[in-house]
Amino acid sequence: YIGGSDRFDSELINCTMGRIYSKGGAEGILMFADLKNHFGGILKVKDGNNRAIPSSTIKLLKKIGSINSFEENKLKKWNPEILFNHANKKIGKIYCKNL
Repeated sequence: YIGGSDRFDSELINCTMGRIYSKGGAEGILMFADLKNHFGGILKVKDGNNRAIPSSTIKLLKKIGSINSFEENKLKKWNPEILFNHANKKIGKIYCKNL
């Protein structure tokens, strides 16, 4: 019911062993809840594209202390997210520079 396999929100929940709950939505939205520290939030990508959600979420959660370096490392495939074209050639990456 969350995101399914190979989806950022599901992998975030799995790598934190359920301590952080997250659910992605339409138009560049991700809701998260840190169940240990009793707070949550919503990220919204202004242009509505979901591809900036993983790197932005990881950077935010790391900055506020909700994920540790081990968990951040487990999510490394999402930050930076490497972009490939149809010929499977690397064409760029998406990462969060500032928050």
